[in-house]
Amino acid sequence: MLRTANIEMTDGITSVLSISQDGNVTEVTEPTGGLHIREQQTRITIYVPVNKKKQELCFSSLLPKQFTDWLMRDAITHIQDKVDSTLLAAVTALLSSDPSVMDLVLDHHGIIEIELPNEDPIEDDDDDDDDDDDDDDDDDDDDDDESV
Repeated sequence: MLRTANIEMTDGITSVLSISQDGNVTEVTEPTGGLHIREQQTRITIYVPVNKKKQELCFSSLLPKQFTDWLMRDAITHIQDKVDSTLLAAVTALLSSDPSVMDLVLDHHGIIEIELPNEDPIEDDDDDDDDDDDDDDDDDDDDDDESV
């Protein structure tokens, strides 16, 4: 899911609160701050402000906190587990670091590397094409063998 994460810039982030009573629906639109994380089935979209100063605040303070909250929320129940301050510090450091030093940052925060099977539901078109090409090559070799 994180591989397909997308960041979108927006002029404003609002929340629509609605209540229905006796068949009447009342809606109120409220500004919600400088960041919104939208989770879809296989993708996350992070909405950040267009304004550069607000965007800097978002990336340095708001995003690490809300992203950590999102990580600690159950995918089914949406109940959030306790967020440890060391996790928040690690996520803040990772989001502000160059990708070339990610392993060092993880080591510094005591996060070790483990092997996990890839369970992402993402299909890789390149792998399918390579498999087809290999099959075609095998078929060509068989044809050559038959003609000799």
